[in-house]
Amino acid sequence: MATKSTIITSPDGAAWTVRANPWDTPSAPVGQGVATDGSTVVAVAEHSTAVPVIESSPDGIAWTSRTSGLDTFGGGKCVCWGSASSLFVAGGAASSSASTVPLIVTSPTGTTWTTRLNAPGGGGTFCQVNAVVAMGSIVVAGGAAVMLDASTPFGFSPLAYSTDGGVTWTVVPAANHPFVEAGPAFASVLGLATDGTTIVAVGFGGLHFAPVIATSTDGFNWAAGSLPAGCNPSSVAWDGTHWVLGDNGSDPLSIAVSTSPGSGYSLVSSPYDNNSVDGIGYSSDLSQWAAVGYQGGTQVVATAGANPSGTWTAQTTPADSSGSEFFGVVWVHSLGLWVAVGEGIAPQTGGWLLGGISASPTFPTGWHTGATP
Repeated sequence: MATKSTIITSPDGAAWTVRANPWDTPSAPVGQGVATDGSTVVAVAEHSTAVPVIESSPDGIAWTSRTSGLDTFGGGKCVCWGSASSLFVAGGAASSSASTVPLIVTSPTGTTWTTRLNAPGGGGTFCQVNAVVAMGSIVVAGGAAVMLDASTPFGFSPLAYSTDGGVTWTVVPAANHPFVEAGPAFASVLGLATDGTTIVAVGFGGLHFAPVIATSTDGFNWAAGSLPAGCNPSSVAWDGTHWVLGDNGSDPLSIAVSTSPGSGYSLVSSPYDNNSVDGIGYSSDLSQWAAVGYQGGTQVVATAGANPSGTWTAQTTPADSSGSEFFGVVWVHSLGLWVAVGEGIAPQTGGWLLGGISASPTFPTGWHTGATP
């Protein structure tokens, strides 16, 4: 059986290298998210069995497994770095017969992790954190809430927030955001990003699975934004000027761009049209955007110049195959590397890194991130 690769890196968005890591097995976890504090890179993955789902690296090349509460069935979905609290914050899925299942964990170094929020297991309950983002000491977690009873941490709401950097958490009431139409209905926040003063959340909500974009300046009070017809976003990123949304795979045009966080979006064509953009990032060092996802064939990476409304070009990677999909991408200024995470069905050891990524708005110079659910 072919070995699955989960992490790849590139210095320029065009030439990509598979990076060997402990996830490279025929039944590998699927890389979902990545973040950095400027010196350490942390990646998270999801898996159907209890295996280590967090890895860390000092250089994006050599990777080490780290144990955490997210190793419980379901695994990790997202991670961000909060500079105000000096903590990595990672979220995952909770679906288990156990009495409690870890949902959010934190670490100051990416090595040792502490569980901060548990979800109740058993009884068919389910919670999932798809994306996290830090804005100063405020950290927002967005996820899925599926017909949950009032005893679950997210209740009927897919948003929670922390004002102490990710240590203690409060559910955002459904009345405070537009992701739930009425009553116990399916809702999901898929992507989060911030410019340092405003947080943008994208996803869908309600019985009709309507696409939603919302903005907040405090993580607790959210205002509904507006999306153009044919835009169903699952990822979002900011470059200092532009907000960019990636589509979830259901629309002819796959990118939307605006200079305003909650409105004014225009649709743009890319190699992902009619397919999915799972993660987006920007490098001010390269004046380059990078997107990852599934293009309907074999290629999974595309890049654009400084103007995201311009031309997007599909790139070739050693993990390209009909079974491959990337779930996020981030530029790490200190390493001079794009790092992408996902699932590559390829007969080699090595990997990618990222998926649903968000990070603190206080970046090292030239470093920006997008998000993943």
